[in-house]
Amino acid sequence: MSHYLQDEQIVGWGPTVEEINHLATLFEEVHHIGCLHSDPAPDSALPYSSDKIKFIPVPPAGGNKLVDKFKILKVTPLYIKTIWEALNTADVVHLRCPANVPLIALLILMLRRKPGFRWAKYAGNWAAGTDYPFFFRFQRFLLDHYLPKCVVTINGQWEHQKPHVISFINPCLSLSDVQAAVHETQAKEISSPIQLLFAGALNERKGVGHLLRISDKLNQDNVPFILNVLGDGQQRKAYETWTKDHGLIEKVIFNGWIPKPELKHFYKNAHINILPSESEGWPKVLSEGMAYGVVPVASAVSSIPQILDQTKAGISIPPYDIDGFVEAIKMLKNKPEVWGRYSKNSLVAAPEFTYEHYLLEVRQLFKSSWNIEL
Repeated sequence: MSHYLQDEQIVGWGPTVEEINHLATLFEEVHHIGCLHSDPAPDSALPYSSDKIKFIPVPPAGGNKLVDKFKILKVTPLYIKTIWEALNTADVVHLRCPANVPLIALLILMLRRKPGFRWAKYAGNWAAGTDYPFFFRFQRFLLDHYLPKCVVTINGQWEHQKPHVISFINPCLSLSDVQAAVHETQAKEISSPIQLLFAGALNERKGVGHLLRISDKLNQDNVPFILNVLGDGQQRKAYETWTKDHGLIEKVIFNGWIPKPELKHFYKNAHINILPSESEGWPKVLSEGMAYGVVPVASAVSSIPQILDQTKAGISIPPYDIDGFVEAIKMLKNKPEVWGRYSKNSLVAAPEFTYEHYLLEVRQLFKSSWNIEL
């Protein structure tokens, strides 16, 4: 993940920093190799809170253009040297795939016997097809077939899943978060206008174009609603212009990026969490909303339909099915008892996404895979 220097302090992508802070409680030291960018840190960045974590910077490389991919070759020798030296003193190696640095680490580990304890977390869609980037599919192939002694944790359960590939929950909450959320939402009921919520990067991959078309169709069908859009991105201005041109400016509210402590205000008031994303692993915004009884109506991609079916907490729909999203929202509005069941099931499922539950699962992973007590 990307790191930045802010006020003489290393900061990184907030959700992952929080996860690593909790993971560090199980180990004596964590040496984290990551890319250090010279750009200003985004608002979502957070510092590490654990003094057990030592950040080892490497320069960033790569991008969406082919020429950017070739730039990786320039920094590859430094990546190899840095990773090799870190592996010499490590008892356990943890890879967070898919990304450039862990790809180099994967190739190095194919040549080494130590460290023998290897754990890779594949955060993307394990069932991704040929429309996904080649290097993502290549890393998935290596993890599935060729890396010895490596346990791989993934989102969801899949046909022909191998014994070393283990389904794992993606954490984003603390037990105190869940307890506070339950207190805030004890008397929550669905009402009119229905309160809709979207949280995420504002781009087509996250389905914002689909989101706006869903809103337009709801408006045409005279469904009273308010949609709060949380997040930012380069396409925000274009989306705002589209909203204005379609007469939705009073119903679709762009709030920009919201700090995590302030998200609870939106989760507390929301009835439905819409996520028509085209690509996901398991989106943490769904878990966060579920702690507040917000019912997910989300894309049927990756593990989303599996988890929503297991928890009975929401509805999954193909991302391009605008009418399907609209009909699901209208059904929940017109059948408050159905929305209520989904909402209560969301509250019941939320503790599974806590860091406390995650650490128990990590301990069990090390015990069952390598007979190690953490």
